[in-house]
Amino acid sequence: MDGFSLIEIMLGVGLFALIVATIAGALTFAQQSIFLVGERARAIDIAEEGLEAARNIRDEAFSKLSAGNNGISTTSSRYNLLGTQDTVDEMFTRVVNIAQPSNVKRTITSTVTWTLRDAQTASVQLMTELTDWRRTAAGGAPSFFGIFDLTTANSGSNIADAISIAFKHPYVYLGRAASVGSEFYVFDVSNPAAPSLLGQLALNGEPNDMIVSGNYVYIASTDNSEELQVIDVSTPTAPFLAASFDLTTANSGNNIANGLSVAISGTTLYYSRANSGGSEFIVFDISAPLLPALLGRVDLNGDPNDIAVAGNYVFVASSDNASELEVVDVTVPALPSLAATLDLSGFADGTAVSYSGVANAIFLGRDGSADPEFYIIDVSAPTVPSTLGSLDLTGTPNVRALDNATSTQLVFLANVGAAIDYRAIDVSNTAAPAELTTLNFSSAPFDLVYGASLDKVFVASSNNAEELEIIAP
Repeated sequence: MDGFSLIEIMLGVGLFALIVATIAGALTFAQQSIFLVGERARAIDIAEEGLEAARNIRDEAFSKLSAGNNGISTTSSRYNLLGTQDTVDEMFTRVVNIAQPSNVKRTITSTVTWTLRDAQTASVQLMTELTDWRRTAAGGAPSFFGIFDLTTANSGSNIADAISIAFKHPYVYLGRAASVGSEFYVFDVSNPAAPSLLGQLALNGEPNDMIVSGNYVYIASTDNSEELQVIDVSTPTAPFLAASFDLTTANSGNNIANGLSVAISGTTLYYSRANSGGSEFIVFDISAPLLPALLGRVDLNGDPNDIAVAGNYVFVASSDNASELEVVDVTVPALPSLAATLDLSGFADGTAVSYSGVANAIFLGRDGSADPEFYIIDVSAPTVPSTLGSLDLTGTPNVRALDNATSTQLVFLANVGAAIDYRAIDVSNTAAPAELTTLNFSSAPFDLVYGASLDKVFVASSNNAEELEIIAP
């Protein structure tokens, strides 16, 4: 009997242990389930915030929704795209992917992943589509968004044409033809509907082209003793000429050719000037902005009307009838060389050029003729450029300037000689670019620049009542 009782006790203890283990397991599972439900709910909230952030950024500037993986940050109560992912609550990793099915549509996928307590990985994913409602609601029509009139009272002259322009958020830098007033201006365009004039400066010569880098604006000038001018804009209300460089017969082969265009990559500046006997293409070291140093030069055919840099090559829009596109190899800055040319049909000059890293292509504008005025050129092999597509513009205009919005696959053109002064070209299909929108000005535009951070096109105009024009593209 005693032995039998012992067996009963052992069975009872075992059964009790099994019941306790079962209950403990059930409680643990229930607790893990509660944690999982809570974590999943939090992950969904974080994913939804990713979509909401994309909506807010879209409403601020559709162009900021560039394709790729992004993280989200907040500054001054605003959402921003930052990096390729972000971490929330020290355990959730969020990736907001932006795909670009068309110029006016973005597909947003917000994915949140985290590690469970059993070391497994969990994830949630939400998706939405966003459109550029400003553009689609307006039927794609661009419009004037703001202007500024430079008068005798505020600038010293009310008749000098605006001829060049550059943008670095939140400022626009404007150049005007030589006059009794100032030739260089700084505007605050943080509110594009109401630009404000901050500072100005009288210069020698005319600022044919300009580009901003850091606290300096570099100008290609017509002045024969300071063809390169360096303006310090660290204090926007008080810009001043900080340095200049005189291109002489001794250092460049010519002392009278006008500066035409300027481009920068890192601490190297590329400069083009009119064809008149010396070198038309010059390379400067601007690592010390106050002491620009000439590194190298090369002779080109025709006038290098505009230049754009990409990697070790500079692409030139030329007036030469056998090489409207010229490609300069600047791998060794001290020894630039003409690496390739492309002869386009007809005899119209190449006048404007811009580079797209997304398309790995050059956009080139020409003077009006029976041939197309706009070209897309493949430069994936820079020494063997080839035409991808072209467009014969309505009204046979002379293209004076162009700039591209990579995020929306649009190219903006300023042109003269036709009823249409401004055009947006859809280049999403590089083989068949299409005129998307147009706008007519009362006077011809000479230059333009696209400000991606504000999604606005800023125009240097010959209109004496609105030298600065701002377009909602």
